[in-house]
Amino acid sequence: MNFLPEQKEKLKKCADAALTLLYPHRCPLCDRVLAWEERSCPSCERQVVYEDEPRCMKCGRMLRQEAGHERTDVYCPDCMAHSHRYDYGYCLASYRSVAHSLYRLKYGGRREYAVWYADQMVRRFGREMLAARPEVLVPVPLHPARRAKRGYNQAEDIARELSRKLGIPMRTDLIVRQRNTPPMKQTDGEQKRRNNLKNAFQLRVNDVKYKRIMIIDDIYTSGSTVDAIAEEFRRAGVREIFFAAAAGTHR
Repeated sequence: MNFLPEQKEKLKKCADAALTLLYPHRCPLCDRVLAWEERSCPSCERQVVYEDEPRCMKCGRMLRQEAGHERTDVYCPDCMAHSHRYDYGYCLASYRSVAHSLYRLKYGGRREYAVWYADQMVRRFGREMLAARPEVLVPVPLHPARRAKRGYNQAEDIARELSRKLGIPMRTDLIVRQRNTPPMKQTDGEQKRRNNLKNAFQLRVNDVKYKRIMIIDDIYTSGSTVDAIAEEFRRAGVREIFFAAAAGTHR
């Protein structure tokens, strides 16, 4: 049966309404059941600390300004202290302001939260991401054992939504995590993090055709994970490497 465009739109709205009754939308920040067509609680939105200007010219996290002093640095203390293997990055929000939400996304099965995070990332720096002209989005892979236990990869869910919204293809078959390293939050010290990630990733293809890639993750902590992945792609001849994360930590 053929339907007119306006009939298709009406049917889609009815289907969406039925799905919402069966599976109501929840606020990605507090997990409260939302009213029809709401995507988050306005009060929760006001609690999110977005990584606004001035941002670090390397990792994209907001630069902190000391009271009574003019901000003159263009890099954050972490990026001034450590060189990185990527070119530039984008962080959506301060981790502390969305920590409980990301925990539920990562460990609580709230995979639908990835839609909200991707929406916000596109709204806040989607044009910059497109201006970087990445040819492919590469989510940070999980070790197979960890993925089997969790059932999904939250970075991949975010990357999939970004791919759909920005029209940039996503690839999950380019690189694998061959060592089941402990979570970064359980590892103290920058050098320990980097040592733990040595040889943790391995390319799955002999010839990487891309020259510009963007790595996608949920949390950017020290950059050691992104750097370890970027190092593998650098060896394969990728010229420009960017990253985008749902949150960035601040020390």
